Amino acid sequence: AVLAQLRCSPGACQRFSRKARSRWRSARRGPMGNSMCSTGPSAGSASKELELNVEGQKVRAKARKMPHARKDDSNATGTTRVGSLVEADSHLFLLLEQCRDVPAGSQSSSLSCSCAATEKTSAVRNRPFVRCWAKAADGTVLGKVEQWPTRSNTRSPTWFSARPLGTSLSEHPGAILHLELWDGATLLGCLDANLGDLPGHQDETMAFEMQDGVSDLPATITFQVLDSAALSFGSKTVYFVRHGESVWNNAQSKGLLHEMAAELDHPLSAKGAEQAEALRRRIEAGCKTGDAAATELCSPGVLYVSPLCRAIQTGLIALGPSQAASGGEFVLMAAAREKQNLGGFDSMSNRKGTEILHGAVEGMKRLYGTQPDKLRECVDTFKRLNFDVHEAEEDWWCEGTSDSSEMLHHRLQEFMAQILYTPHETSVVVGHSHFFRSVFKSCLSEEFGAINKTLAKDIVTKKLCNCGVVKMQLDPRRGVEGKPIISLELVLGTTLDSEGGMRDQLNACCAAPGHADDRDAENTLVLQ
Repeated sequence: AVLAQLRCSPGACQRFSRKARSRWRSARRGPMGNSMCSTGPSAGSASKELELNVEGQKVRAKARKMPHARKDDSNATGTTRVGSLVEADSHLFLLLEQCRDVPAGSQSSSLSCSCAATEKTSAVRNRPFVRCWAKAADGTVLGKVEQWPTRSNTRSPTWFSARPLGTSLSEHPGAILHLELWDGATLLGCLDANLGDLPGHQDETMAFEMQDGVSDLPATITFQVLDSAALSFGSKTVYFVRHGESVWNNAQSKGLLHEMAAELDHPLSAKGAEQAEALRRRIEAGCKTGDAAATELCSPGVLYVSPLCRAIQTGLIALGPSQAASGGEFVLMAAAREKQNLGGFDSMSNRKGTEILHGAVEGMKRLYGTQPDKLRECVDTFKRLNFDVHEAEEDWWCEGTSDSSEMLHHRLQEFMAQILYTPHETSVVVGHSHFFRSVFKSCLSEEFGAINKTLAKDIVTKKLCNCGVVKMQLDPRRGVEGKPIISLELVLGTTLDSEGGMRDQLNACCAAPGHADDRDAENTLVLQ
């Protein structure tokens, strides 16, 4: 009946979108009462063994620490100065972590999305970003000018991604690092520092010199200067793991729009939990038989997880036990969230920091409410893990009702920079099918496509099955924009699913004009 109504009226999709935005705005003002991923402790979780100390498990991940390339160059305090990294083959990178005390806009908005325009408000929000380059004493730019993506409505934006400076101290021993903090078109502050005097591979916090009249309190920036020799520029292994079936996926397959729009950030369905459990069993069996993929999934150098509920829950069930056994960590990676499409409530959220973890666990308590043994196992696993939530402590979701092509492009670059410029030889990312597909479209090498035409075509037109796993090899020397994925394969019984059935009907009736057949159209209602 809903589909028929949508088809018979040209304005039906627009009316549905207005209702969707209204529901989203209501949810953004506070947690939804019936959400399976509520932000606070459940009233029924009185048992001591199910109580959590989430704040005590919040850490700065060990994976954030970059090893020194040449430890013998350390000074008495153990600090290696960038000036000692002067080998001819060594180039410098800047790992931007976070800014703090960024001046707020002249007004603030309770909405972090383009829906604000529909609320007839002229609120001004801050949109901070950072620019950086190395320069000579006379101001001449050396190497590349790099710019990190804009963040919205935050005084403490985070990035945790590296960019090449395009120069080395062996070529320019007196180089100066220049950093600028911007809010939209307004320069807020800048700072200069001698590159050779900065600590290498160690986080450094410095204060900006603020522009006149901007703020009495200087904003600060935390970053690391990295030596390319320590970034392991050999081939890197990366695994993509798709989440299990979510409540949204289940409702979507049946065309139940009211269930799809009933909450934000949908958790796993019962079937999704079973899929994650099955993946864990396949990994455990593979480890016993010496399967390379299974072994690497059990002990990666770093485990990234999308902040969305279903991805965290999948990680806990499928990979949590093996990670917990080795004192492992989950790093919440904002750039790995699902691609946001118009009306995609499962990719919208109103939770930050430890609220995200509370929500995921509360959803598990409801999911396993009638299976106490599984629930205790899940909560015990959670207690033995640590979580780095730095990237999700401010607004990490899409600032509009959908990701524009430009927004998605910048996020893909940031995502690839995080997994490409790392000292870890093996990384795992638990995330989402349509974002992964965007990564393949943007970053899969042409050489691989020429040799493996069928897989190269299918990986960008189909989607990973729930709890499917892709193993990839990346070449950091190609850079973020050089299509660094040089090979990939489906592992652990993974298959690719074609779109079809009810989803195609929903796409056909809900796509924006001119995009009815474009599965990646940014205004398509149902893609996640």
